[in-house]
Amino acid sequence: MAAKEIYDYVSIVTPDKDVTLSIHPSVPPIVNIPEEVDKKDIIHIGDDGSEERMSHGSGLIFKITIKWNALSEDDAGTILDFWADSDKGYGRVNSFKYDHYDGHTYVVRFDSKMTRERIFAGATYGIDSITLRMLGRIAD
Repeated sequence: MAAKEIYDYVSIVTPDKDVTLSIHPSVPPIVNIPEEVDKKDIIHIGDDGSEERMSHGSGLIFKITIKWNALSEDDAGTILDFWADSDKGYGRVNSFKYDHYDGHTYVVRFDSKMTRERIFAGATYGIDSITLRMLGRIAD
């Protein structure tokens, strides 16, 4: 079986904003980072059980979901700033570069709201399930 990564399926794209989100805290995120893959397909099932299948494009849709359990105030502030700043992610609007844990840099956009929590034991922050849509990769 072939070893494949998201990197192998996405094309080179240019981000809307030339900024890079790179958060690799000393305490890693939850053990699992789900990688969701989907396509824009529509399946119509007839009364007799027959199927009509239509694909709306050849591209795949990749999303990753990260939950950072323990972040420094600086890292938590950086993520909030990327989500809120109009020169960065600006919510779900702008794409930007993201240094992923697999060692590749992708072009992404936020695909979820952001919830930040203050963890008083240890004076850290947590980010609850941020979803990033992988739009492509940078030329490297």
